[in-house]
Amino acid sequence: MVSALVILKPAGGASEPGRQPGGFENTTTANIASRLPDASAAKSAVAHMKAAGFKCGPLVGTSFSVEGAASLFSKVFGGAIRENDRGYFHAEEGKEPSRALPLRNLPPAVRSVISTITFLEPPDFGPGNFGTNP
Repeated sequence: MVSALVILKPAGGASEPGRQPGGFENTTTANIASRLPDASAAKSAVAHMKAAGFKCGPLVGTSFSVEGAASLFSKVFGGAIRENDRGYFHAEEGKEPSRALPLRNLPPAVRSVISTITFLEPPDFGPGNFGTNP
């Protein structure tokens, strides 16, 4: 099984949560309301992903997770999905592998509310490293 994170656009239609001229602004409790997606758009995006065959996690803030077989990701988003030697997945799109999935195959109404869908890199620590001493 492969999982990815779907990051939704804010309700006001801003291009990216936290994008400010000259850089990024951290999302805090003081500004989270301006970053949240439209509730009906979020429900629509989740419903589309479920209908496509993905298992969806709950909406948390600006995002939700999708999980499915690599072949399902390939079918829905196009292109090959590969696991690299570090154990994380990427889409083979163009010359360079990308953790961001192409959105062009999604219906325009769904695509318009999604900022990005990305595979996350696993942490450099964890169960495989607990027994080692540097």
